[in-house]
Amino acid sequence: MARPTLEKIKEFYKDYDNGWILGDLHYLLAKMLVEDPKVKKVFEFGCGNGKNLMLLKELKDGIIVGGMDISPSAIHRAKVRGLENSVMVGDETKLQFIPKYYYDTAFTVSVLDHLPLDITARVISELKDITMYQIILVEAETEKNEMYWAHDYTEWDFKKLPDNFTSAGDGVKYRFWIWRRNA
Repeated sequence: MARPTLEKIKEFYKDYDNGWILGDLHYLLAKMLVEDPKVKKVFEFGCGNGKNLMLLKELKDGIIVGGMDISPSAIHRAKVRGLENSVMVGDETKLQFIPKYYYDTAFTVSVLDHLPLDITARVISELKDITMYQIILVEAETEKNEMYWAHDYTEWDFKKLPDNFTSAGDGVKYRFWIWRRNA
């Protein structure tokens, strides 16, 4: 299948600002993060309009959240929601400016599955640099169309969690992957 260029993908998502398309996956992710006592500072790469971060703030007292997205309109909505000092516009090239080990947890939800392998490798490397404890990925296992890349994250020492989930919205299968420092 013919793949769009990285520039075309970024151009598409710069104006992308939809809500949760993965239903219960967002709540399951939040539950994992809220119930883990080591999770106090969380970063979402591809945070969109901040819904995941706001849910975490509602569910866990004192949690510090941060996020980045390439969509200026999504970041604007996140700031209006109350995340004004927590989110920024940026792509994988901006991760290097976050201090090393600043967050204990980082996560993505259907972000890396839209990036080619070389960019995914760069993002994972940068996320490992800013994360003290763990990274959780919620990414597609199926390539529904040319906008999806199904990656094998074991290449970067991630463990595949046993269950997968199918999005009611688009029929794509998603899986949780987890990496822990010194695990």
